[in-house]
Amino acid sequence: MTDTDDRPEQTIPPTDLPEDSEPGPGLTLRQRAEQIARDTPIRAPAAIAALSPGDLQRTFHELRIRQIELELQIEELRRARAETKATQTGDLDLDGRPPVGYCTVSASGEIQEANLAAVNPLGLTQGELIGQPLSRFIVGEDRDVFDLFRRSLFEAPTQSATDSGPAGRPVGCTLRMRNHDGAVAWARLEAIAAMDADRASICRVTLNDLTLRQQVEALQGRLQRAAIIIEDTLDWQSWFGLDGRYLWVNPAVEQLTGYSPEEILAMPDWVSVLIAEEDWPIFGETFRDAIRGSRGTGFETRYVRKDGVKRWISVDWKPVVDTQGKLLGTRASGRDITDLKLTEEALRRSQSMLARTEAIAHVGSWEWDAGTDSVTWSDELYRILQRDPAEGAPSFADHLKLYLPEDMKRLRDAEQTALAHGTPYELELRAVRKDGATRVLMAAGHADIDTEQRVARLFGFVQDVTERRAAGRALRDSEERFRAMFMNAPLCILILDADTGEMLDANPTACAQYGYGSVEALKADFDRMWLAEPYSREDAVQWAAKTIREGPQQFEWCYRHGGGQLRWEWVHSNTIVMQGKTRLFNFPSEGREMFMQFSWPVSGRADGVRAWRVRGACVPTARHQWCAPMPSPRG
Repeated sequence: MTDTDDRPEQTIPPTDLPEDSEPGPGLTLRQRAEQIARDTPIRAPAAIAALSPGDLQRTFHELRIRQIELELQIEELRRARAETKATQTGDLDLDGRPPVGYCTVSASGEIQEANLAAVNPLGLTQGELIGQPLSRFIVGEDRDVFDLFRRSLFEAPTQSATDSGPAGRPVGCTLRMRNHDGAVAWARLEAIAAMDADRASICRVTLNDLTLRQQVEALQGRLQRAAIIIEDTLDWQSWFGLDGRYLWVNPAVEQLTGYSPEEILAMPDWVSVLIAEEDWPIFGETFRDAIRGSRGTGFETRYVRKDGVKRWISVDWKPVVDTQGKLLGTRASGRDITDLKLTEEALRRSQSMLARTEAIAHVGSWEWDAGTDSVTWSDELYRILQRDPAEGAPSFADHLKLYLPEDMKRLRDAEQTALAHGTPYELELRAVRKDGATRVLMAAGHADIDTEQRVARLFGFVQDVTERRAAGRALRDSEERFRAMFMNAPLCILILDADTGEMLDANPTACAQYGYGSVEALKADFDRMWLAEPYSREDAVQWAAKTIREGPQQFEWCYRHGGGQLRWEWVHSNTIVMQGKTRLFNFPSEGREMFMQFSWPVSGRADGVRAWRVRGACVPTARHQWCAPMPSPRG
């Protein structure tokens, strides 16, 4: 073989490189290989021409085999890379249902890759999501957080030699993301910076939807708070099994019953211990329905404390079921209502007493709330006005129609004054009932003033005074008739104070008989005139007392006439009770007992004869002849 060959010399054009350049990450593999070849020249054999054709053929064969081997290795590397990428993609997809969203984001913020777990919450398809800026899905108020997240991410050092994995430090943030439909949810972003195959900066981001986590945390918080409330509540909380036995009871039971939770859970028959014996039948029936799955509220029964004291409790209960609706037991809550029951009983007694008092006095009460325009009547007021309680009380505006027209105006004026100034009123009105009867009513009203000095409500009473007014009229008529009889009677009539003997009144006949021109003149001289010898004031008082004690009395009496003469009279004494308008007698309503005497002058007696000392004498009088004993007031 010669040094030369007639074949053209094959040369590889060198890549244009600066002579002082160093291999770096920005050069292609070809450029790097050429630079390395120049920097490390291979020394050729000193006598390459001395190689035989066989040596050259063997050398060529070795180089060919090496070339093929390198090509196979390159192919194997490509296949391995493709498999690795496919594996990564499969890991991202996880049959389309991965637990964590994953996406690749460029340095400028565009989404390059995303799995279904990242796509679905955002409401787009994978094709629609690729190329979109991730910031588009960040709530506006949180974009500053996202920008800081990106800057801190890409400022972190990344792996410089290969794209096989991340080398920067992880960065995370929590913010709100908005999907395509506008729904907002909290998410946790965790990312790490890396480089792609072309050595471009990227970041790999995981997206965790925090909605479920927050819901779970909220539920856990509620359960924790509920447990605290149940444990610390003052109510008696219980859980019963299907067999009616206690499964759980809260600590409050000890304060209510005196038994600890452990004591109650250990009771084989807690009903006979805790429930009052008189309530066993109704409680047993209700409890059996409860453990069969019924629910109820406000069941009232009596329970027995450890010290034997009975108290009232109100119980609510409902069934406990699992997620499939299977009955697991009964949940019950009891509240001690003893104080409420005592208050209600006292209120009932008070209302009953008030109702009886109103019925006896014929007094009905009412109330009008100015804020709600609601009117409330008592039962007695319905009875007084003959209205059906089922129909309700008439409105404040309509109640005026219950009265006669001439009385309505007076009531309306009084109510308007009360509303404007808070002035109370009391009027006598006439009302027409359904049976057509007219009743006389005493109506009174008062104003209730609120903190702003406004009338908040009016309240008052209505009393049926029909019979009282009729009795008053009858009394006045009787008094008038009595007065007419008193003044026109032909008999001498004196009215005396039973206690003191003082003369209170005398009719004209008495004034004429005693020789006085008026009642005033007779009163002024009564002691001198009437208490003539041998009588004294003591005798008069004793006769009055005997009349009051034993009833009507008859006796003789000696008096001095206004002209100076001594005269005798026959006295009939009795008592009367002056009530009502007795002011005509100067004792209008006190009901004082008075000493009333009727007298006639005694004539035809001989001088010096003291007939009052002779018992059983016949006494001729001006009009009659009386034959009667003449007793002494001392008996």
